[in-house]
Amino acid sequence: MENGSLNKWLQDLNCQESQTWNNRIRIGLDVDKGLQYLHNFANPAYVHKDINSSNILLTKDLRAKISKFGLAKSTEKGENVNSSIKCRFESKGYLAPEYLEAGFVTTKTDVYAFGVVLLELITGKKVVYENDDDGEEVMLSEEVASIMGDEKNGKGKLGLFGIGTIKKIKYK
Repeated sequence: MENGSLNKWLQDLNCQESQTWNNRIRIGLDVDKGLQYLHNFANPAYVHKDINSSNILLTKDLRAKISKFGLAKSTEKGENVNSSIKCRFESKGYLAPEYLEAGFVTTKTDVYAFGVVLLELITGKKVVYENDDDGEEVMLSEEVASIMGDEKNGKGKLGLFGIGTIKKIKYK
């Protein structure tokens, strides 16, 4: 695809002019529609099992396409979609807690990973990055989850929508 992967596009300083909120929202909607098709309209339905910003490709017009279906499994009745996913460094921030605990893969696993992709689109941060303060490895999903539950913010679980929380997440 002409604009490469979403991951590359988000990290490319030369693409900042095209990284508008309208484009980010459209990319998120494109991925949403692709997942809806895979989960609800494909016959048989599929679980992708590897949704991440490296597996979302962008066309010349910045339309998002889900790619890399090597791990995808049919959800047809009787077919087992449970399997192990090798935890590559770049994938681990996308793995749902229920997969990490029990190894079960469902459409919800894809939806969790899509949520992490949306966090990348919103913040511009990598899914796993080094903390500026101490150099420790941080997973974006864990950072946002801890902020959302921060009672000091005064919003509790809705804290993500408070200005204090938005300042804590810091765009890029």
